[in-house]
Amino acid sequence: MTQLNLFEGIENKEFLEYHKTNPHLYEAFKQVAFDAMNMGFTRYGANGIFEIIRWKRAERGDDEFKINNNFAPLFARLFVNEYPHFTQFFRMRKSKFNKYIENTTKP
Repeated sequence: MTQLNLFEGIENKEFLEYHKTNPHLYEAFKQVAFDAMNMGFTRYGANGIFEIIRWKRAERGDDEFKINNNFAPLFARLFVNEYPHFTQFFRMRKSKFNKYIENTTKP
């Protein structure tokens, strides 16, 4: 499977709807990314950030928290779109979602 086909099953509206109804997730994503930077990381993975968010939610007793792993690269693209000076923090391949993310605004 090529990178361009990676998100084939994800509709733009599905991600956008999730993003709009869960703005706290993007805020948590940004916080963990900045925490990693403050710890000295120059690169980190979006999936790793999702796992940290899951861990923190579990510590608070939120066993019902669900998030689609396929959204991790999209949140990384949102982050880099909002903070272009951190373009190198996430290693990203070319995707058909690059333009979509550029046109998506934060909720």
